Order: sequence, then structure tokens, then C-alpha cells
Amino acid sequence: MIVLGQWMWKYYYTRRMSNMGNEISLNVILVSCENKEGLVENRNHPELPPCGILGYIQQKNPNVVFLSSGGTYQLLKRNRFNVIDFEEYTSAPQMKDGLVKSIDYRIHSSILAQDFNPEDLEFLQKNGLLKIDAVFTNFNRLDTNGVSKIDTMERLEEYRNRIDLGGPLMCMSSRKGFLNTILLTDPNDYKALIDDLNKNDDKCSLPFRIKMLKKSSAILDEYNASINKLFTLIDESIKMG
Repeated sequence: MIVLGQWMWKYYYTRRMSNMGNEISLNVILVSCENKEGLVENRNHPELPPCGILGYIQQKNPNVVFLSSGGTYQLLKRNRFNVIDFEEYTSAPQMKDGLVKSIDYRIHSSILAQDFNPEDLEFLQKNGLLKIDAVFTNFNRLDTNGVSKIDTMERLEEYRNRIDLGGPLMCMSSRKGFLNTILLTDPNDYKALIDDLNKNDDKCSLPFRIKMLKKSSAILDEYNASINKLFTLIDESIKMG
């Protein structure tokens, strides 16, 4: 459990109890991205400020806290963001290669908790958790193009290990918690987030959150289709002997 000072608990929990999720402030942000473009710089995304989307948010709210792990955590740490590692946040050891680094009740409780539910906020405070307001996540589609057969255990393990669990699960939790959580799965939407924040006094609107949810549906469908393609390939390889 991460230990926070009393001032921080007061900061996070006296300002909550929002208006049923109409507009939300971005105070705690989870970042877990394969594609890190646009996070802390604007290379390939000139529409963003030089400091990227996270730098922009931090300039607007110097008290913002980021949760991350692995390469994304190192990126934020190098760029002097106020970032907490998943392992520190959950107090849970990580399996080899970070297999279940974000699959923890503390992470998903922090995403799913609703500001307007006092019992949710009491649970978070009792367990030393923060309410996650935004989830930035993306993951690579499982590419099996050009592969005609998976005929060795090594090949099977190679592709099985490419199946992403954490990203899709965080998407699902964010989708259910949309009244108090914004989900972003594409760097091309970061400028649209900035525009929405500018229109709403640095808060994220419900219509924009729903728009992002609808986009995430297509991304999850595409990802699941790529996994099904892998299973079909494995099945055909078994039948071929």
C-alpha cells in the first residue's frame, strides 16, 4: 500500500463528490502504452504542444499524479513527472516479464470507483488508493500475417506471450467506469482531449468520454479478431500434424 500524507488525502477526497460524472478533472492518470508517441513530446504529432499531452496536463495541474510501469514509467521518470510505479502502488510482486503488472484489484478498484458514491471513496481511502480519472493505454494488434503454420512449442509460446491482458482489461474497467473516467487508446485523439479540456475549464466532458468509448469498442474488436486468427492458425496447424 502506498503511504500518502494527510494533506494529500484531504486534497483528493474533499474535492470529490462530483455531479454524476458530467465533467471530470484529471488529477490521477494511469499511463500504460506500447505506442508512446505524443505522451511527453510531439514528434510525429505537431498538433500537440512540445511537451506532449501529459506535459500539457501537468502544466495545467501541477498536482497531477501519474501511475505507470515498465518502459512508460521510466519515460515519465526521466522527464520529471510525478509518477508512481504499479508495484509500489499495489504492493504486489511482479511475475517475470511483467505478466500481471496491472491485473490487480487495487488498479481496477481505482478505475471503477465512482466519485458520487461515498462507499466507493471510503473503500479507496481505507485501502490507501487513489481515484484514477484517466487511463491512457494502447496495445499492439497480434500480427500473424505471413505465418502459415505454428508447428513448434517455441513458436506457440512466442505468439501466446504476445497476447496482451493488462491493456484490454484496463479498457474494460474504464468503459464501465466512464461516468468518472476517461479512456484514451489512440495518440491521434490527444489533441481532441486538449480541445475538450479548453472548452470545459480544464475538465473532460461526458460527450467526449463517450466518443472515446465508442472508438475503444472498435479497437477491442480488432484486437480480439487478431487473437481469434491466432487460435484458428493453431487449430489448423494441429490438424495438419
